[in-house]
Amino acid sequence: MNPTQGALRVFANAQDLARGAAEFVCETAEQSTGRFVISLAGGSTPKPMYQLLAQEPLRSRMPWDRIHWILGDERFVRPMDPASNFGMICDAMLSHVPAPKQNLHPVP
Repeated sequence: MNPTQGALRVFANAQDLARGAAEFVCETAEQSTGRFVISLAGGSTPKPMYQLLAQEPLRSRMPWDRIHWILGDERFVRPMDPASNFGMICDAMLSHVPAPKQNLHPVP
């Protein structure tokens, strides 16, 4: 699917949604050339997707060195506070993958 064209996909449950979203992100990143930028959302909804991206088989397929991770929203707390979206994303994905530190862009 071309990421610039919309498509409606319906999933049976949240687990299938997370799996489908993770696969879509991975496929889109694999097909890209050069730098690939992803804006990350906080909260509990995307967390299972982040966890799947950090696990095989997706982990080894992701072009981690080309991906820049930008935090799309954050709470006004320290980065590793339990309420921090960046902290959740690190725990769920970023601390388990070879993403270069210079490619992580949290809210200052």
